[in-house]
Amino acid sequence: AGAASLTPAYCARQMGRVTEKDIDRCRKEVSAPTSLSIKDLSYPGSSLGPSVPIKVTLLLLDQFGQFLSTDSGTYVSARLDASGAKGASLGGGNVNVTDLGVATFSGLTVDMQGNFTVRFYVGGEGPPAASL
Repeated sequence: AGAASLTPAYCARQMGRVTEKDIDRCRKEVSAPTSLSIKDLSYPGSSLGPSVPIKVTLLLLDQFGQFLSTDSGTYVSARLDASGAKGASLGGGNVNVTDLGVATFSGLTVDMQGNFTVRFYVGGEGPPAASL
């Protein structure tokens, strides 16, 4: 027998005083991938610079902040924040797919020196789900 979903409990926990109507709504809640958490960030050597590969491991979370350990196949994309890019490009593959709730980008690079923000998106659309 499979385990029951805890999503309704996480839904109810988000509320203060829970009414019967709230309980009915929470019983219908389905876990959905909405955000990411940075689990690990690494790069070779002691400093970052142009073309130094960056490895980022991300955890996929649902709307209640719970790790989606069984999710495989959700697209995650990486993009440089346009406001600070100043002509720089992000290399090394900017789209990945989750495997058991984990997306790993193992060779991200920026082709110029500077301070940049990389944003990660669930499904490639909407607001950024994580930034570094």
